Amino acid sequence: MFQHSKYVKTLGLAAAGLALSFMVVGPVAAEGNRPGWDRDYNSEISAAKAYLLITSNKGSKDIPAALIDVRTLGEHAAGHPKGSYNVPFPHINWASEGSPYVGQDPQVFYDEVLLAVDGNLDTPIMTLCRSGYRSVLAANILANPAGNGVYGEPFTNVRNIWEGFQGAHRYDNNDIAVDMTGDGEVTELDKDGWINHMELPYSTVLTPARAYLNDVNQYETATPYTYPEH
Repeated sequence: MFQHSKYVKTLGLAAAGLALSFMVVGPVAAEGNRPGWDRDYNSEISAAKAYLLITSNKGSKDIPAALIDVRTLGEHAAGHPKGSYNVPFPHINWASEGSPYVGQDPQVFYDEVLLAVDGNLDTPIMTLCRSGYRSVLAANILANPAGNGVYGEPFTNVRNIWEGFQGAHRYDNNDIAVDMTGDGEVTELDKDGWINHMELPYSTVLTPARAYLNDVNQYETATPYTYPEH
């Protein structure tokens, strides 16, 4: 069974000193992703910019960007960025009554992404999960397969969508969750992700070309997932 700890590396703080002005004069300590894990991939990208990339690439002479949704079958079926590929990692299906837990093999994940982009390792890849954790693990595998126990050549342009699809709550300087919608209470809708505060378009339509293993029927028996009404 896949173990998270195999891919979660201990983040060491950089030893560079700080100038009196508090400007960093050495290597940046944090990698920049939400959990602060080591980053083998290129960089972070916002949900808003990811949306612009996948919509502006239509008809472009450049290599179209591929948005890889690594969430479970049920999460993807309940809502996903239009045009995204569902290649779940590290969970294919959450356990529920009548629907067993299914984990993902890292090698299968890499191979399926490679198939989705017709073997072009220079394809701009953007990984997406619920709030920016699973997508970091997935992006690291694609950018550094050998370092993560996977056979294959590295993708050259991999970025992680920082906020994720649902996102997480933002906090002010007093460590209080921010009411982003201004409705007087902090709810799921105040999270900073694609579907919530960003209010970016999404779809529930499944197509064989972008479904996991090109099989839309498997989504009918997957553990269902629901999002708050907007």
